[in-house]
Amino acid sequence: MYCLGEGVAQDPTQAVKWYSRAADQGNANAQFELGHAYCDGRGVVKDVTEGLRWFSRSAEQGHIGALSILGAKYLDADSISRNPTRGAECFRIAANRGDALAQCTLALLYEAGEGVPHDVAEAAGWCRKAADQGLAEAQFQLGRFYDKGIGVSPDLREAAGWFRRAAEQGHEKAIAILRIIESGYEG
Repeated sequence: MYCLGEGVAQDPTQAVKWYSRAADQGNANAQFELGHAYCDGRGVVKDVTEGLRWFSRSAEQGHIGALSILGAKYLDADSISRNPTRGAECFRIAANRGDALAQCTLALLYEAGEGVPHDVAEAAGWCRKAADQGLAEAQFQLGRFYDKGIGVSPDLREAAGWFRRAAEQGHEKAIAILRIIESGYEG
């Protein structure tokens, strides 16, 4: 309520007060919101370390948003907490819970061998799960996998189909590649 100003005046300090009470009682959503408050300095003095602590507590309960934020933080090349293995594990947990963005991210980690063993078949499998959920980026990546034969047999028609699905959602790279494919380019 106080965070968004729903029914009351917007007051980030009051929001933090109420989120803190709920977070201390183990509420994963409140812990997640406190993570944002501390990282962004909304209603409290900015303290990224404290924010990450709250994200970690929320992630321990399986909060997908917190898992994704921690995963990205662990993968950040400029982060003092860089740990690709832990980052991949955060995304794996969220991916196993059905989060399409985490599935796509995990696919790209497998393709690159970052935080997980290099395994293009595993990459293609995770990418397919995310693409089947309608995530445009995953559809684009799966099209690329089929175009180049990454973890799947090369198949230009299948690639074009996935590029088309992504393009229908406005994915710019998919639109550009689809134009090239439809002009007769092969490979």
